[in-house]
Amino acid sequence: MVVVAVRRCITTFQTYCSWIEQQAGLPIRTQDSYAQADGSKYLEDSKKMHSDDPFTMLTDRGMRTVFPAAIADVIRNMTSLRFSKSVADEFHAGLTGFEPFAMLDNPTQVLQRVVRKQLTQRLNSVVQPLSSEAVFAVHHIFGNSPDWREIKIESSVSELVARISSRVFLGEELCRHEKWLEITQSYTVASFRAAAILRTYPRILRPLVNWFHPNVKVIRGTIAESRRIIGSLVERRQKLRAEAQANGLPVPTFNDAIEWAELEADGYPCDPAVFQLTLSFAAIRTTTDLLTQVMLRLAHEPENIEPLRKEMIEILQVDGWTKNALFKMKLLDSAIKEAQRLKPINMLEMRRMAVEDVTFPDGTLIRKGAHIAINNTSFSRAEVYEDYEKFDIYRFKRMRDEPGKEHTAQLVSTSLNHLSFGHGKFACPGRFFVSNELKLALCHLLLKYDWKSTPGVSHDPLVLGTTIMHNPETSIQFRRRKEEIDLESLEIEE
Repeated sequence: MVVVAVRRCITTFQTYCSWIEQQAGLPIRTQDSYAQADGSKYLEDSKKMHSDDPFTMLTDRGMRTVFPAAIADVIRNMTSLRFSKSVADEFHAGLTGFEPFAMLDNPTQVLQRVVRKQLTQRLNSVVQPLSSEAVFAVHHIFGNSPDWREIKIESSVSELVARISSRVFLGEELCRHEKWLEITQSYTVASFRAAAILRTYPRILRPLVNWFHPNVKVIRGTIAESRRIIGSLVERRQKLRAEAQANGLPVPTFNDAIEWAELEADGYPCDPAVFQLTLSFAAIRTTTDLLTQVMLRLAHEPENIEPLRKEMIEILQVDGWTKNALFKMKLLDSAIKEAQRLKPINMLEMRRMAVEDVTFPDGTLIRKGAHIAINNTSFSRAEVYEDYEKFDIYRFKRMRDEPGKEHTAQLVSTSLNHLSFGHGKFACPGRFFVSNELKLALCHLLLKYDWKSTPGVSHDPLVLGTTIMHNPETSIQFRRRKEEIDLESLEIEE
């Protein structure tokens, strides 16, 4: 009887929640209504109305106080405004299924330490596994046909990034595990959708909705499957270490993120599966978006490809696959940064939540628990960049030749005029790895293939609230070409 009563209560509650979602005019807006809103129009109108003053707007992630880019230098190192707290709040970090978002706000900062101390410091040693996996992944996804073919570029790039990244994050044993690769790509999409759905409910109801909503059930199942896959790998490694110790042999080491997390956790509990999911969605989502943007731009203006190829060939012939070679590719660096400038993934960057009351120099008071962000839309940069709507692959290369701008014009550099990686002390710590990964992938894609737009297919992005996404249906065309140098036989930095 108790079970029946509980089921009836749940059914009644489900019906009630569905009714809430369907009612027009209620203050609780549905996910669809948010998705249909173009946040750029609100931001543009607000900028005209408020000039450089902060303003508050309802976004797809709740109320946000939006500041102009000039404030980025004020908040860049403020510990009273936390990015991790903002993410944890936006993505329901205390609810099951959203554990990877809680990992970002873990007090031990294990993820941040792994990226800063292990991944970034080992950029030399990860070039080899990145290059090795890129050879396999590019051939697996794009093939060798000399005929023009059409492909949905975002899904193809997502798979490429997932495969290359997993080689560094998980090592050789699991980087080609098809189920894991599927999980690393699907969890991000499913979790973002589930989080958005929960945000349409009053906060007090979300823990209950979290237990029965089908979208949340999907991500809980994904985490369970992740724990099975990663758990098996961890157990095998523990067994290998125990056997080596018992036989007086050197204990095996693994140059990947699983081992790095064990080192940085320093004895504190750290779920390896959740850690890997967190690392994967943090790396794959933004890298996929930026690489897709670069490929769409180059396919639309293929005349830009040849000078990029020339730079790649000249440098790789001398330096091989080294971190220094990737650093020397200044035109490629400029092209990537230019693509990022024209279509950032977020209109609002440097998202923060106040952990205490904060008063800004202009007197603006942000209460504890409130969220802020910086306006990152390109229309607010017209006064900074000449021909700001043009895709100019030389723009940032020219800037690097100007005194005082040698460092601020690099892809990994942050500034008031380029906030896609954040700014200051809390800027994205993984941007150095992302830069190398993007350049290495583009060397393979541009030297091995020709690219062009599919006639009649729009490259316009989808605007969902304050997020600028690529249309997953957008396709471009490609064909195999004979590369001028053998990328597989190049010297590799150990």
